[in-house]
Amino acid sequence: MIQVDNHGKTGYCLHGDSDPLDVQVGYGHYARNGVKDFVTRMTAYEPGDDGAVFEAATYLGSSARVKVNFVGECALRLRMVPEGSKTDCRREVLSLDPYNKVKVEEMDKYIRLSTKRLEVYIYKCPWQIVVYLDGSELTKEQIKDQDVGLKYKSIPLGFSRKEDGSVVDCFETMYMYSDENFYGFGEKFTDFGKRGQKITVWQRDAQSTNADVAYKAMPYFMSSMGYSILLNTFTRNHFNMGATSGVSYTMEAEDPYLDYYMFCDRDFKGLLKEYTSFSGRSPMIPKWAFGFWMSKMSYLTRQEVQDTVEHMEAFGMSADVIHIDGWLDFIGGGDGKELLAFDEKRFPDPEGMIQWLKDKGIHLSLWMFPYLPAYAKDENGKTILGKESKLVEVMRERNFIVKDYSGNPYVFPLGEGDIANTAIVALDFTNPEFVAYLKERVKRLMRMGVGVIKTDFSEEIPEDAVFYDGSRGLEGHNKYTYLYSKTVYEACAEGKAETGEKGLIWCRSGYAGSQKYPAHWAGDSSATENNLASILKGGLSLGLSGVSFWGFDIGGFYNSDDEGNIKIPEDHEYIRSVQMGLMAPLSRSHGQSPREPWNFSKKTQDAFLKINKLRYRMVPYFYSTAHETVMEGIPMMRAMLLEFQNDLNARNLSTQYMLGEAMLVAPVFDQQIQHIYLPKGSWIDLNSGKRKEAGWIVSDQVFDEIPLYLRENKMIPLLKEAPMHIGDQKFENLEIWMNLTDSISQNYYDDDITGSFQAVLKNDVVEITTKDMDVAAIKAWIPAQIRRCFVNGTQWSVRKADNAWIIDK
Repeated sequence: MIQVDNHGKTGYCLHGDSDPLDVQVGYGHYARNGVKDFVTRMTAYEPGDDGAVFEAATYLGSSARVKVNFVGECALRLRMVPEGSKTDCRREVLSLDPYNKVKVEEMDKYIRLSTKRLEVYIYKCPWQIVVYLDGSELTKEQIKDQDVGLKYKSIPLGFSRKEDGSVVDCFETMYMYSDENFYGFGEKFTDFGKRGQKITVWQRDAQSTNADVAYKAMPYFMSSMGYSILLNTFTRNHFNMGATSGVSYTMEAEDPYLDYYMFCDRDFKGLLKEYTSFSGRSPMIPKWAFGFWMSKMSYLTRQEVQDTVEHMEAFGMSADVIHIDGWLDFIGGGDGKELLAFDEKRFPDPEGMIQWLKDKGIHLSLWMFPYLPAYAKDENGKTILGKESKLVEVMRERNFIVKDYSGNPYVFPLGEGDIANTAIVALDFTNPEFVAYLKERVKRLMRMGVGVIKTDFSEEIPEDAVFYDGSRGLEGHNKYTYLYSKTVYEACAEGKAETGEKGLIWCRSGYAGSQKYPAHWAGDSSATENNLASILKGGLSLGLSGVSFWGFDIGGFYNSDDEGNIKIPEDHEYIRSVQMGLMAPLSRSHGQSPREPWNFSKKTQDAFLKINKLRYRMVPYFYSTAHETVMEGIPMMRAMLLEFQNDLNARNLSTQYMLGEAMLVAPVFDQQIQHIYLPKGSWIDLNSGKRKEAGWIVSDQVFDEIPLYLRENKMIPLLKEAPMHIGDQKFENLEIWMNLTDSISQNYYDDDITGSFQAVLKNDVVEITTKDMDVAAIKAWIPAQIRRCFVNGTQWSVRKADNAWIIDK
């Protein structure tokens, strides 16, 4: 270690001669029990190829070791380990390789670590880290958030000790710029901009999609300043994003050390690309997954499933998936000895049923539960307290169940229910033998022809549980949700690979990095219209956290009358949910009561079929945009700030979004007057065909329409007709919709295809060039008189129809 000269400074002058414990007075962020201490000055450092390690003194006379190392040219990692603490790799979300091209220089007042673009200044006394990107200040630690008595409201980089001296939590406090806002934190249903909020990342069975608790909270966020942070821990963690103080934010982990990554890029898309390049990007999902999924809780017999599929066919709706919740043998009262076994009394000959569905063009989705009912039932279905079910007995004997401190299976209630009626035990995904066993059970289903597994629940592991790998509930609670989806997805992918297909799950819970295990849905949502706005905030926030393949329960999972009884949604509630859901990346209808469209009025049925058919015509655009997600980590459903980050009017918009780069979607909720913001350029209202100029407009809120707008100098590829089902073949006979004012240049993707579309307007002539696109017709909105059009050098006919030009062979 190289000793540093602090020019005689040994204390922390901001507090003078005050009692050191006074530092807690006015302390504002999430605080655990214990005495707070924090880093005050550097005492020594050790340079390295990837950064440096620092020894630092603390306010209360202890010490800490701080390691700052780079993991990329514009990405760094900070770890602060208080004296007497140790790190634990089981708590880490990511462990990235070092970037060994860092220059370390000692100056009079600071140590500077730098790459070609990023500079990190670590000041000696008082301790402070300041980050510069491309020569301009990006962010810095906050060391001056005090009250009039010069006591901290938010303590700088530090930790808390209990009376026995052990470290119970660690925290970092950052400077908050006056115009800074924050986005992400996983699927959070609260206000889209997270400045002013307190956020706890501790997965919950939220039982709604409009509260501050979440199924997929993540310790990752991006700042409008041009950086993002991943708090690198699976343990419970907290963020105070300016809720207590207007000049700082604090992040805290209930760990004995602090560990976080910072990714730096002033381009918001660049931030997501950088983060997902390290944390992983989603693999591609099956093409049929972009079709419509039909579900309810639940189809209970094979006959009911087949009747529903035949009704869908007769009704004329396009669909690709049917889902069954209640198919397992223990759901129907069975007492088998293996996991994931069909109740063949209600679903006889499951292989035959799956083949029947395939012949109808329908893929099967099956529900899964990471828990087991703890106790056996008598012949009347009543729980026998204290008596294990046969399945639990078998799993316990194989050491496949999460335990309590005494070594017995940990029995706990499902949600907030009475344990006598909802007692469950949890399967242990930290046991490699269980993971191997479960994967084989899932692969068995894939070989039978099942298309997708819905991985439900997993968010309620008790804090004092004990796992096979020795970890406890505190560090395993959030991680359990991650391991659950990882295990099942990998099994699905491995099983499907045997037949050359793509894997898929439909997952409720997750954590940072869960984008690697697609896909996800929003959990238990209300059918009310204003709930749609909360769902959308969650989806947009999740997209800014790296997850793209997402949907929600179309029609709402639950709805009740004024006496609390389950009730089918009102027509207007149902259709607004359908419209937003069919313009989401993935579309599944699901609920406690029927959600099939024929259960609603004729007017609603017609509106359903209208958006259902448009969705199916647009599948080439959805699928092409999905490929961008896989390649670049950019979500399909994009918050406006991703496409228009320099437009300050678009920064915090969460009632509309961009579907890919070309189309703006503005779902209708419960607004008395719906205001829609159109950024720079002119836009085509795809319902009326009229051109709209940039600025705020008012929507007409037509019952059978969702406002859709085509961006200037962009195109979307569609099928000329809506198919009943989506096949595996490449898309053919495309119709292009384009808004052309001067030129268009876009890529187009299909399986094993990287195509392109270019269009140029020259006076009264349009010249179009395509590559690997089977284009049959073009519908063009062009604000000029067009006389000729050439497509790949061949002249096509041009005629005017309403507000558009029709161009074909």
